[in-house]
Amino acid sequence: MWGVWGLSQSELKAEELRLVQAMYDFQQALSAWTFFIEVPDSISEVEGRRFRCFHDMMAINYWRPFSASSGLPKISFKKLRISLSSDQKRLHNRIRDYRNKIVAHTDEERMRIALKAHSIEGLGDKAPRLPAIAFDRGFEFYSELREVESWLRIVVDAAAHSVYDLVQSLPPDKEFRKNA
Repeated sequence: MWGVWGLSQSELKAEELRLVQAMYDFQQALSAWTFFIEVPDSISEVEGRRFRCFHDMMAINYWRPFSASSGLPKISFKKLRISLSSDQKRLHNRIRDYRNKIVAHTDEERMRIALKAHSIEGLGDKAPRLPAIAFDRGFEFYSELREVESWLRIVVDAAAHSVYDLVQSLPPDKEFRKNA
């Protein structure tokens, strides 16, 4: 349903909708990262998967506003009024590459798997071989915990300021809703 209490679809453009959604996506990325940075030095495989979820959700949520989507344009740093330093641009591109080559897709060049046929001792030559599989469980951005956190806070703040500016142009006490 478009438009509640007098606001119509035409009063919020697609780029403005993207901006509001981007603020939420960046906040989600920061929340996921906040949970991730609590990762202990030594963890079990199961705990490693839990922290992998936080780590990878940061990349997914962070990159969503910069990705093509149906009906919404990509957000730009110009729209967020951010001028990236070379370090910020490098981190931004690394998150993109990590998201695209590991999290959202499986690129062979980034796969790190060890597979071994493990025989059960005492059963002789006819024993079935069981797979022993190891995956690289390292965290891509672990060595940059605070740099990633700082960058996420910058984009959250920039998006929040842009959304604040947007609502200054809306009629007071009017609500806009977009329900699919």
